[in-house]
Amino acid sequence: MYEQNQVTVTRSRFLLVEGPLQNQDNVIHVKATRLTPLDDKAVEIHSHDFH
Repeated sequence: MYEQNQVTVTRSRFLLVEGPLQNQDNVIHVKATRLTPLDDKAVEIHSHDFH
């Protein structure tokens, strides 16, 4: 999956990753079956002030 989508993975700020979740030894992985780049404008980011 990575080799086929290397440019998308390395150049996108945000990705929608679809696939089954795997839990092995309490480590959770997503076995990606589909990667979709998301437009920065489609993602709403809020600043947090933790003071």
